[in-house]
Amino acid sequence: MEEELENKQPQKSMLDPYKMWKKLYFSAEETLSSAVRKSVNTGEFANGIDFILNSYLQYLKMQNDYLSSYMKDSPFASKHDVARVAELVVSLENKLDSLEGDFGEKLTDVDNNTNLIAEQLAKQQEPTAKALSTALSPTMTALKDISHRVSDLEILINKLDAKLTDVNQLPNLDAKKKKTASPVSKVQKPTPKTKPTE
Repeated sequence: MEEELENKQPQKSMLDPYKMWKKLYFSAEETLSSAVRKSVNTGEFANGIDFILNSYLQYLKMQNDYLSSYMKDSPFASKHDVARVAELVVSLENKLDSLEGDFGEKLTDVDNNTNLIAEQLAKQQEPTAKALSTALSPTMTALKDISHRVSDLEILINKLDAKLTDVNQLPNLDAKKKKTASPVSKVQKPTPKTKPTE
């Protein structure tokens, strides 16, 4: 008897949301796609996109202005500062290269002229050669002095390059120091003054 009652009662079926969504999607797909196509082809849609783009560009300009004003007041080096230092270093290197090239040319000219004079002295008589040799000895010492100065200049240039590298790394060191520094400042206690004894 219970079995008959169970057979007579209709079976309840569960609602499948996936099937319902699939059926709804495929039935409304053409209608929605045609509506979207029509709305995209209107002038209002183009105006809306233009408004969004202009709003974004204004926001971007405002953000760039804010960042540039912040970097001016910030103790850290900005990209522009590093680029400016790099340009200065490159121009200094170019000037040094041109000076080195010019000096090398002048030095070879002096060396060639000295060799020609030495050859001519060897061909001339002994007293004239001695007189010219004594006359040229200050020139030769000056040439040696110039050579020493050039080597000193190269040492100074290397030191300057090392200092520029240190200056370029200085903002990074300042940033690390600020991160490790404690926010509480140390207050110095006043030292008691002693009266001088007479």
